[in-house]
Amino acid sequence: MISLWSLPVAWTGALSQVDQLIQGNDLLSFIGRTEVLRHVMSAVAGLLPTTALTVLLILLPLFLEYLADFKGVKAYSLRQEFVQTFYFAFLFIQVFLVVSIASFFTASIKELATNVRGVQQASVVVNILAQNLPKASNYFFSYMVLQSFSTSAATLLQVGSLISHYIVAPMFDVSPRDKWFRKMKPHSVKWGSVFPVYTNFACIALIYCIISPLISVFAILTFGLIWLAQRYAILNFYGSDHDTGGVLYPRALNQTFTGLYVMELCLIGLFFMAKDEKANAVCSAHAIIMAIALVATVLFQAFLNWRFAPLFRFLPVDLGNDEMTMTGQKKQVKDDLQLPQMRLEGVPKIDEKKEVSEHTRTDTTNRLSTEFPTMLKEVPKYQREILVDEAFKHYALTVRQPIIWIPRDGLHVSEDEIDQCKQISDSIDMSNDGAYLDDHGRVVCHGKPPDFSEFAYVKL
Repeated sequence: MISLWSLPVAWTGALSQVDQLIQGNDLLSFIGRTEVLRHVMSAVAGLLPTTALTVLLILLPLFLEYLADFKGVKAYSLRQEFVQTFYFAFLFIQVFLVVSIASFFTASIKELATNVRGVQQASVVVNILAQNLPKASNYFFSYMVLQSFSTSAATLLQVGSLISHYIVAPMFDVSPRDKWFRKMKPHSVKWGSVFPVYTNFACIALIYCIISPLISVFAILTFGLIWLAQRYAILNFYGSDHDTGGVLYPRALNQTFTGLYVMELCLIGLFFMAKDEKANAVCSAHAIIMAIALVATVLFQAFLNWRFAPLFRFLPVDLGNDEMTMTGQKKQVKDDLQLPQMRLEGVPKIDEKKEVSEHTRTDTTNRLSTEFPTMLKEVPKYQREILVDEAFKHYALTVRQPIIWIPRDGLHVSEDEIDQCKQISDSIDMSNDGAYLDDHGRVVCHGKPPDFSEFAYVKL
């Protein structure tokens, strides 16, 4: 897959060096002599390659999720880990390596064609690489700026949510339950396909900061805009359908070391190629120091993983105690380590002798609330154990009989329907609480479904 994707990605990298192609090809020299065409090609070289690359990478996370499912990875968190691992490898190879190599050959095509015999020596090729590789940074300038503005704008604007709320909902949502579910469904993010993009940004910035230091300015702009947008989104409207246990962030840090290693290798090569007027190496000591730093970086990462890898998935047992001994003194950490609990107003306590599958009706159905627990740690302990016991039962054993939810109307038709339903059968429940029809005949929800459970969004 990576090999097949290299062809169109390499084409986008070559397209960013269209000026060098025009100068090195006599058939295209007429473009350089026409001012209008020259400006058009400059605009194309700046915007079109990054746009084409973005389009090529849109469908990849979905394809990786399909591969994870085909492989047998059924758990959501494990699928996100699978996507993060291979998506970063794909981005680093395609976006960085392939684009850099394609841009180098495109920028050096004239020099390589006119000096075929000279390039047979490795030192000549290395010198050409050192001279023309910084030209590939123009591509990454445009790529990082475009990604920063487009990603931050899309995060704040939420085009998908706007379309879903103002176009899809009026067309397809006709029942109170459909309208309520669309409003209350949390806006989840697939972080397994988000982290690799930002990690690749960090790798590109680390590597090119020594090749073309100007990229540091664009990196600050990119991460600044993304930080502002993601911070606002996380605090205001991002939700979580599933919990990955925080394992994606340590993996992203480990993947960032890839850019650090390549940066140190590039710096070692630059030091070894530095020569004076007499063609003598003048920075060999600097290169040796960087080689030692490279080994030290490898050992440091290995030490970090050795010390902290067990904590990525499992926490020490003593973190659950109310008191811990620190520096010879007993320090109260109950407030910091106690699992957060959410007060569920109007929710009756679940009796251990009763089944969770029974209808949980509350007196607060006239209030629409978004503060439902979504993680197991937000559920009180006595109810948490019951939910865990029920979690591994078959769906047919735990599913609850739904209540037919119809809106209240001014002509009291809904009350008549409820009375007739009770006369027909006692096993069919119907309610019109929490929804009504307005003057235009549209369904308006102002409460929760009558059969809604406060633990419906808890993901075990």
